[in-house]
Amino acid sequence: MNKKTCNFFRNKFFSFLSSFLIRDAILQKTSAYGSFIPGFIDIKVVGNNGVAFSAFENASVSFVYFIQILPIIISMFFLVFTKSAWFDVGFSMIITGGMSNVIDRSIVDVYTHNIVPTEQTINAVVDYFSFSFISGSAIFNMPDVYVVAGVIIVLIKLIVQTIIDYLHYDKENSENKTYENNKEKIIEERR
Repeated sequence: MNKKTCNFFRNKFFSFLSSFLIRDAILQKTSAYGSFIPGFIDIKVVGNNGVAFSAFENASVSFVYFIQILPIIISMFFLVFTKSAWFDVGFSMIITGGMSNVIDRSIVDVYTHNIVPTEQTINAVVDYFSFSFISGSAIFNMPDVYVVAGVIIVLIKLIVQTIIDYLHYDKENSENKTYENNKEKIIEERR
C-alpha cells in the first residue's frame, strides 16, 4: 500500500472513531441542553432529517441520501487524481464527514434526556452542537465540522494555487516579451 493510501485509511479511522465517540458521549452522558464550551459552544441534541444546516428537511429519504452521497463520490474522484497534500487532506475530510453522516443517518437511536421526551431518529443524523454567541445558530455535529473544514482547506488551496499560477504565468510572459523585444533589437542592429 502506498503512503497516500495508508494516510487516507489512518485518517478515516481516527475521524470516524472521534465522530462516533463524541456522538455517543453526548447521547449517553449529557442532558439534551447544556454548555460544552461556556460562551462559545452549547449542546442541543436534535434529529436532523435534512442535510447540511437542515436543508431539504422535508425531502424524500432517497433524495437526502443522494444529496449526501454525491459530494463523497465527487471528492473521491478528485482525491484519486490530486498531487497536493492539501487537497488530499481537504477531500479526505469531506469524504469522512459525508460518510459519517450517511452512517449516522442509517442508525436508528432512541435517546432520552431529562428535559426532552424520547425522540427517535429514523433516517436522521444526530446534531448536537450550536454556537452560543450566535442567536439562532445552526445545530451541527462533528462530521459537519469535518465537511466544512475540508471545503475550506480545498478552497484556500485553490485560491493560493490560482495566485501562484497567475504570478508564474505573468513572470513567464514578461520574460518572453523581454526576449522577443531583445531579439527584434538585435535583428534591427544587424541590418
